[in-house]
Amino acid sequence: MDPLSFTCARCDRDCQRYGMGRETGSPICKSCYLSDLTTPEAVAKKQIIAGIIKGLEPRLSRSNILAAIDASASNLHGISVFARQLKADPAVLLGSSRATKSIYGLVVNLRAMGATNVALPRCSNCKREALLTARNGQERVCESCYHEATAEECSACGRRRRVMSRRGDGAALCSSCHQRDPTRWETCSLCGDSARINARASDGGAICPRCYDQPKARCGGCGELREITSRKDGRSVCSRCYRHPQRPCGNCGRTRRIYRRATAESPDLCHACWWEPIALCSRCGDEGMCNGLRIGKPLCLRCRLEDRVDEVLSYDGTIREELVAVRDAILAVDNPRSGHVWLSRSPAVALLKDLAADRLTLSHAALDELNPTPSLIHLRDLLIGCGALPERDPYIARLELAIKREAASLSDPHDAQLLRSFGTWRISRRARRRVELGRGGATVVKNAQSHVREAARFLRWLRQQGRGPAECVQADVDRWLEDGVLARFRIREFIVWASEIQAMSRLVVPVVGGNGSPSRPVDLEQRVVLSRRLLHDESLDPADRVAGMLVAVTRVAHLTLDDVAVSDDEVTISLGNDALLVPEPLGRLVRELPWRRQVGIAGKLPARAHWLFPGRQAGRPQHPEYMRTRLAKIGINCRQIRNAALFELARDVPAAVLADMLGLHPTTAVRWVERAGGNWSNYAAVRTRSVTND
Repeated sequence: MDPLSFTCARCDRDCQRYGMGRETGSPICKSCYLSDLTTPEAVAKKQIIAGIIKGLEPRLSRSNILAAIDASASNLHGISVFARQLKADPAVLLGSSRATKSIYGLVVNLRAMGATNVALPRCSNCKREALLTARNGQERVCESCYHEATAEECSACGRRRRVMSRRGDGAALCSSCHQRDPTRWETCSLCGDSARINARASDGGAICPRCYDQPKARCGGCGELREITSRKDGRSVCSRCYRHPQRPCGNCGRTRRIYRRATAESPDLCHACWWEPIALCSRCGDEGMCNGLRIGKPLCLRCRLEDRVDEVLSYDGTIREELVAVRDAILAVDNPRSGHVWLSRSPAVALLKDLAADRLTLSHAALDELNPTPSLIHLRDLLIGCGALPERDPYIARLELAIKREAASLSDPHDAQLLRSFGTWRISRRARRRVELGRGGATVVKNAQSHVREAARFLRWLRQQGRGPAECVQADVDRWLEDGVLARFRIREFIVWASEIQAMSRLVVPVVGGNGSPSRPVDLEQRVVLSRRLLHDESLDPADRVAGMLVAVTRVAHLTLDDVAVSDDEVTISLGNDALLVPEPLGRLVRELPWRRQVGIAGKLPARAHWLFPGRQAGRPQHPEYMRTRLAKIGINCRQIRNAALFELARDVPAAVLADMLGLHPTTAVRWVERAGGNWSNYAAVRTRSVTND
């Protein structure tokens, strides 16, 4: 061994000429000495740093300051750098643009300990708090400002961007063009394709992005072994657990993910407030958000939207006559960004291309063959609104498709035919009649679908028991109902119908639920308190206040503007055959109720009905379930409130008057009067005798 070499007393490594100290008579190497923050030299320098920080943060304890210093510096060299910088300029801890990256970490740790006076460094260019990574003379700048200052015009695409590499002649290439440059590609050692190289194997072989597997590690959020997305602040998280940082937008004020960070001229902007820079459009001449500035041909979002729509709807250079109205509706949107978002994200755009190229027949039957996704429903409503498809009731159509689907799911053809007949002649016929009379739409069809679905399940269960409908006996029905699930009792409608056509014997299924009575009494005082809140609480949405007051007497979702008559003296609402006078202050709320039309493309189609509470789909009102959810948030149980109000009216009003006043079916009105204990069978005779006596 070299006579000048020695074995470190701490790390047991063989070292040469770097003995920095002795421990129990043995030297230690320079690396171990510098990493020891308990040496007299390190302690002395930490006390100097702590004294300077204590002058800036008098309320922070010295122990917390020393803990922040230890967390910010891992060796004596880092402690020495802190001491030298703070001696020269203690103001670097107060948001100075001369602060280094190590000072940034010290400020972060001091804040974590409770410091309030220190501040993160600010970029000398954009003035925002950031990690300053580059110099600008005596000052320092953030990474974004540095890249913006050193950007050059790319020799391939012509855009002024950060220089990623240079060609042999010194011409600059941006990151996108650098990756697309085939002269820089190599042959992947795994798949053999020529592509850009993402990593290299242990033997030096090239690996393309398609073959590269990102190393996995234990996620600090879910604890699973996954690919790591972020390692910020020493915490590794996967893509599922990572949350993009959010802060208030400088334009709209909403706390959201910032899309464009603040500069000296503009604040932080979210994606909704900044899509493209403002410029004059080279086509229409209007000033607005434009792209293409870097290539010298700015084009505004509306002109760009026109090009994209024509590309989608054109086939062989022409647009079908039926789709011209759709084009006009897309181009007429108030904010062209909504049109761009729809064209970029909606799966219905691909269907629209197939319709334009006649690869898909423009008919309800062709669309019914596809999966009824929300995007398809939206597209169908657009086509109906522009006249490309004939109008039809969406709920009845959905019920008919459900009947076909459930019948097709049955393996026995006799069962499928029986279920199809039940759905067509019993369920669909009754639901269609109720919808035509205006007595519900979505709710009626939802209940009808449940009857068909339970009937299909019962028939499948019967076949599993080795029986058909004709062999079914009461014991089978009892076994089907024995688990107590309320949905299973809905087979009663099917069994009654099947026995009427003699497809099954007469069997008994008890009636459970569905009697229309309130689940529990609604206290009158509670209703009065709720009504006063709806009338006088200005913090509530006006639409919710009006809907909450009217839900007791009508189906609010089906009200149109034609049902409301507003004059200077009074407000009336048509609920049944008569117009109901709306008292104040509810009348004032109805007058002030804004007409909310559909937004986006749906709002630009010809309106089939001016709904008082329009929904998001073209030509449709708000869905009853959505309205019920909104009212439930302010403490309104629609069914309880409506049933309680009907119960009180039925005690004081004859069935015929109740039916005319609220638009109820006469049988329903009679049932409510009987349930309320009212006996108006001799109403006409009593009235006649009272008039005769007078």
